[in-house]
Amino acid sequence: MNTDEVEKKVFEELLSKEFDEEMLMKYLAFVLAVRDMYQSFHWGTSGSKFYEDHLLFERLYNSLSEESDSIAEKFVGLCSPNVACPVKLSRQRCEVYENIMDDLQIAEGGKSLILRAMYAEQCFLKVSETIYDKLEDSGSLTLGLDDLLASVYSAHEDNIYFLKQKVIIEEFPKEEDE
Repeated sequence: MNTDEVEKKVFEELLSKEFDEEMLMKYLAFVLAVRDMYQSFHWGTSGSKFYEDHLLFERLYNSLSEESDSIAEKFVGLCSPNVACPVKLSRQRCEVYENIMDDLQIAEGGKSLILRAMYAEQCFLKVSETIYDKLEDSGSLTLGLDDLLASVYSAHEDNIYFLKQKVIIEEFPKEEDE
């Protein structure tokens, strides 16, 4: 094979998969919105469990910062730099805020923030499943993308577990905590 033939084969393979740019952008925007939510909770937490909640939310927003970077890089590589457009991402994040955090009052603190975080995580998992299914149905799901989406999903299941434990501890404190 000469260079022209190799180039043609390379580009045929690169262009053989089509990705829904808007769908990928919505997914990335959702991750960024949840990250922002955790960072706001980190700043605004209060109450008797302040320090504990402050550290939990810091841990969560830091992990989502790393996660969003991996997602953005993968999506740009597979699709186009347009999925990282800050204006479009900001609009998409605002939709997430309005749908999930519309009447949120950070000053309520404590359990209210934990429950809102659990709700956001549950919504994210539903969106993740929908996007995964659409990618799979369209034949656009590469092994690497499958791995990334599965690991992100797993991390958010872990987030729900940590938040759930926090609620359980507050609802049913140990005798020495009382």
